[in-house]
Amino acid sequence: MQEQVKIKAKRVKKVIKILAFVLLPLTLAGILLANSLSYVPPGHVGVVKTFGALGGETLGNGLHFNLPFVCSVENVDNRVRKLDVSANAASKELQALYVNVSVNYKIKAEEVAVFIRDIGVSEFDYNILFPAVQESVKSVMAKYTVDSLVTESEQVNAEIAALVKAKVEKYGIEVTGFNVTELTFSEAFRTAIEEKQIAQQELLSSQARADAALVQAEAKAEANRLIADSLTPLFVEYLLERQKIDKWDGRLPQVSGGSPVVEFKSSP
Repeated sequence: MQEQVKIKAKRVKKVIKILAFVLLPLTLAGILLANSLSYVPPGHVGVVKTFGALGGETLGNGLHFNLPFVCSVENVDNRVRKLDVSANAASKELQALYVNVSVNYKIKAEEVAVFIRDIGVSEFDYNILFPAVQESVKSVMAKYTVDSLVTESEQVNAEIAALVKAKVEKYGIEVTGFNVTELTFSEAFRTAIEEKQIAQQELLSSQARADAALVQAEAKAEANRLIADSLTPLFVEYLLERQKIDKWDGRLPQVSGGSPVVEFKSSP
């Protein structure tokens, strides 16, 4: 019995040695392989680090090989993002303005490594892009009157976008879209505009009534002129006599002696 136990123990030890001999290299190979492969997902840029220090090398999306335990890869999202910014500004005539803008932006792929090294990805949009947009909005709005801001909105939008791009480009940020989504004025100014519009409407209505009365008077005068031109002297005399007859009350004049004859004389 003891001999059988010893034989079984020897067999177990032999199996363990064989497994250790086979599995240990496989395990080490697996560890090396796992640390030598890096995957960069779509919409990201891989930044290569050597012993944890950032270098200048970047990787596109896909599977990449690197030196195990020496190099590692940090994935940085460089997809297009959106930032909404509110800003207070003033027009050329110093009217208070409240502006909301929407900015689409992303980190330039070729400058991701420098961006991570010098700026970092933690809230960089609020630290860099946000103040750049506010400064640009105030600078451009101050060049235009309130009326121009409305009638030339496309030009204003383009100027602000160009200024924002120039301010953030040096940081490796690319602005892909910019829009002024809302432009409002102070309550006092809106009231003044409404009163002005009402006054203009009343002025237009008064002008329209005056024009209508003038047209009517001119038409009546023209009609009277045409009638007057069409009357002959004889017809005019007839009308005058007819007017006298229409005004007669039917009573004959009281006279003494002679026959009661009424004489109608035409006006000279």
